[in-house]
Amino acid sequence: MADAQVKFGRKRAILLSLLFQFVTSLGVYLTPTFSVMIALKSVSGIATHSLFAIGATMGIELVGPSKRTFTGIVVEFFWAAGVLLALPIAYITRDWRYTQLTICLLTVPLFSLWWLIPESPRWLLSQRRYAEAEQLIERVCKSNKTKMPQGALDEDTASDGPKDRLIALFSNRVLICRTLVIFFNWLAVNLLYYGLSLGTENLSGSTYVNYLLGIGLEIFGYTLAFFLVDKVGRRRLHCFCMLVSGAACLGTALPSRLGGAEYEWMVTGLALTGRMFSSAAYAILYVMSAELFPTVVRNSAIGVCCVFESLGGITSPYIADLGLLVGGPFSHSLPMLVFGCVSVMAGFLSLSLPETLHKPLPETIQDAIDFDKPLKSSLPSNGLLPPVLDCNSRTPLSSSEV
Repeated sequence: MADAQVKFGRKRAILLSLLFQFVTSLGVYLTPTFSVMIALKSVSGIATHSLFAIGATMGIELVGPSKRTFTGIVVEFFWAAGVLLALPIAYITRDWRYTQLTICLLTVPLFSLWWLIPESPRWLLSQRRYAEAEQLIERVCKSNKTKMPQGALDEDTASDGPKDRLIALFSNRVLICRTLVIFFNWLAVNLLYYGLSLGTENLSGSTYVNYLLGIGLEIFGYTLAFFLVDKVGRRRLHCFCMLVSGAACLGTALPSRLGGAEYEWMVTGLALTGRMFSSAAYAILYVMSAELFPTVVRNSAIGVCCVFESLGGITSPYIADLGLLVGGPFSHSLPMLVFGCVSVMAGFLSLSLPETLHKPLPETIQDAIDFDKPLKSSLPSNGLLPPVLDCNSRTPLSSSEV
């Protein structure tokens, strides 16, 4: 799907992901065999991740630096709303097939997005489709009652097209380290998020109450990220959330070791605290990753991030049940210890990433390499328009360097 985003554009990729999601979800409802259902569920999961990632990235590309927090994090509230909506649907339908069919039919109105959303102007520029990009930005200017600066879309300063590929992120030592740290953070935050979400059945108290508490704290975590990320900065706040989440998981070791029903509330509270801060870290990481990767490979890179995200999600239930396989005094708290160690490690590694707050999006590979250097923007960074960077005129990497 990442290649489709580069070749056909963000808008078509969203509709393609939506189509795959609808068809496979309907197939899950109709299939008579378990093996086919698993295969269709896998494809549906890939399409769902692609749909979410493309939509979030496209929102960030459509606005300037001051509005990227809103477009990057507000999508997480809709994610939480969808997770919450699944509860009454499952309660009313009482059968997994009807639950699946109901969720499938809810995606039908989303096909109207074809007429409602524009193409990403950054993608149009990367494809050297200047007339369409200019027409789109003029519409934005007119809607926001502002004017586009003369020569803002100078063809000489636009991206050099789609010749840069994902492998270009591994053409420079700075980009290699940065990319690997981002990938590991995606794996860690998803390992933590799904491990704590799916592990609610291992906590004391009602599974349904813990589920609702988890969603409520998840929404609170997104709210925390929304209001603090522009004040504290992406890197420091993400690190803080990962460290607190990891500390909460590690903190469950003592009450678990002591045992007894009087300490179970403490384990549940610490686990839910870990989920809240992991949700905040998840939202911040989406924004920060999209701001660090250059336009020419942004969606491809986010696609690979989703692969590592999925690896974390696939691994998390096995780690959550690790205590059932391993004996010893700390067997019950072992999953939380693993989650905590991975979270703390990812948090400290994230400090090596550059701060992206109020900085223009990098357009080319060279822009990403020089991200820490001062960049100039030819359009106002008031959040109404995506800035076109003067740094696009830098000489790109040669094919031999890539």
